[in-house]
Amino acid sequence: MKKLLFGSGIIISCCLLAAANSPGAHLTGYFKNLEKRAARGQDTLAEKAALGAVYNGMIGAGYFLYPEASKVLYHFCHGDGQRVEIDSSYIQNSPAIQKRLKRLRPGRSWKGWIKQTEDRRLTYAYNPIKIENLGNKVRVSSRVKVVKLGKGVHTRIYMGPLTFDLPDSLMRVGCKAKEYTAYTEWTR
Repeated sequence: MKKLLFGSGIIISCCLLAAANSPGAHLTGYFKNLEKRAARGQDTLAEKAALGAVYNGMIGAGYFLYPEASKVLYHFCHGDGQRVEIDSSYIQNSPAIQKRLKRLRPGRSWKGWIKQTEDRRLTYAYNPIKIENLGNKVRVSSRVKVVKLGKGVHTRIYMGPLTFDLPDSLMRVGCKAKEYTAYTEWTR
């Protein structure tokens, strides 16, 4: 794990040094270009290894910062496709979840996207999201799918002052990417 974190740090540091002016924009451009090349089968073995290191670095760092997202990403990259339960302690108190739950009568559900600006930690783990009011219980879930290369779906990554867009489809390049459902439940 230390080697993966170290390797990810070196890759990101090199990218930052090469793009000292607006590094986030340069990383976004690089990753979007890589997505286009990967869709044409023109990505390299080194890029595949580097993306694997980036995703494993995100899993490692996320364990401390965004534990729900870390578990989702780990299962996506290294799991077997079985559904996985996520700890509900943060999610059940998320203002974005509570706002939508207030509008749901028992037996009803809401399905859609939550903007990252509304709850970054939640959206790193679940997006799109399904919220179900089961009366005395609440279930929040997301079908984690492999986005096809070139679809233009991305996740905005916030690393302090560095912000960049990482195409979701690059997980096809850097991970084994198995589809599954992530969920959490709690009693009201």
